[in-house]
Amino acid sequence: MSSLITYQSETSRWLKGSQLLLEYKIQEPKDKNKSGKNPVVILLHGVGSNEADLFQLKEYFPKNYYVISARAPYKFGYNSYGWYEVDFSTGKPVYNKEQSVKSKQLIVQFLNQLLDKYDIDKEQVYLFGFSQGAIMSYSVAVNYPNKIKGIIAMSGRMLEEDQQLLEAKKSLDVDIFISHSQYDNVLPYSHAQTAKGVLESKANSINFYTHDKGHSVDLEILRSISNMLKS
Repeated sequence: MSSLITYQSETSRWLKGSQLLLEYKIQEPKDKNKSGKNPVVILLHGVGSNEADLFQLKEYFPKNYYVISARAPYKFGYNSYGWYEVDFSTGKPVYNKEQSVKSKQLIVQFLNQLLDKYDIDKEQVYLFGFSQGAIMSYSVAVNYPNKIKGIIAMSGRMLEEDQQLLEAKKSLDVDIFISHSQYDNVLPYSHAQTAKGVLESKANSINFYTHDKGHSVDLEILRSISNMLKS
C-alpha cells in the first residue's frame, strides 16, 4: 500500500536519524522562528514502504517546519516496513491488534525523543499519514490528543476501537484534515466518510477533501495542507 506517485528528484540536504526508537529522515527548518522553537510535521508511511517514500514530499511543507519521516518498526521484506501486519485475503482488513497498539505507543515515545533532541514547539506537532500511516495518525489523535495539534490522514481509515473510544469522548481538541479518493480500490472511500462522521462533532476542526487519483497522495491537495499549517 505504498504510494504509487513518482515524485520529483530530491533537491535538499537531509540527515538520517539514529539512536532513537524509530529510524527517520529529517529536513530541518530553512526559516528559524524567532522564538527559538519551530513546528514539526511527522510523516508516517503506508505498509510495505519506508521512511524514504513520503520524505520526497518535504518541499511541499512550510519552510519554518521540521519535516521528519519515520520508519515503521515491523520489517516485512527488503526496504519494506509496516506499523502492523494486515491481511486482506478475506475482503476485509484483518490486522494484528497487538502490533497496532505497540506502534501507537512507539510513535508517542518517538515524538517525546524528538522534542528532547530538537528545538520543536510541542504545541505545533502534526502527524501526516498515508494509508496505514493515516490509520496510526487517527489512533494517536484519539488516544493521545494532548500530544499533537493536528493530523493529516491521506487514504486511511479509523480502527473500530478508536471509533468507540472517540464516541465516548465529549470532544477532541485536534485539527483534522482528511483526503481520500472516491476511486480508492485498497481502502474504500466509505472509510473516509465513516471517519468524518465520527469526528465532525468532536474534533476542534475538520477539513475533508476528495480526489480521483486512487490510492495515492494527491499533490494538488498538499497546497491546501500547507495553508492549514501556516494558519
